[in-house]
Amino acid sequence: MLASACALAVLSGVAGLATAGDLGEFHLYDSGNANGPVARKLMVLAEDKDLAVLAHVDDAAVDLLMAHTPSRGGKLRLIWAHTGIGDASVARVDALLARYPGLMGELSSAPGSPAKAVRRVAPADPEIPERFLVGSTPGSMAAGGLTTT
Repeated sequence: MLASACALAVLSGVAGLATAGDLGEFHLYDSGNANGPVARKLMVLAEDKDLAVLAHVDDAAVDLLMAHTPSRGGKLRLIWAHTGIGDASVARVDALLARYPGLMGELSSAPGSPAKAVRRVAPADPEIPERFLVGSTPGSMAAGGLTTT
């Protein structure tokens, strides 16, 4: 708990890296921020402590974050929030899943990628459905269910 609170205090003061109130979830608004010192340390810590990290990032940042781990992404458990955000192709999602065994796709809709992520990447690899998660994001829900735009 203390480590989480300390990490949150450090992370919340870093430009380009915003947390959602927990060590395990963050947003990178620019892929290049994945090369920042705090992002690098977070990836090493997560792999070392076997923590799952929920990252709101594009596909380029997935590669950058994975590269900062001791295993080069072989052991890190990274949940890619809104998989496909930033218009990653199905082939690109497939390639990332093949390269990183701990990468999981989270399929909630989000502003800028409403339900299209679900339509585009859900069938990307039907052999490994356990690597896709369905969540929800405040603001992505319409009265009566998920948005369908």
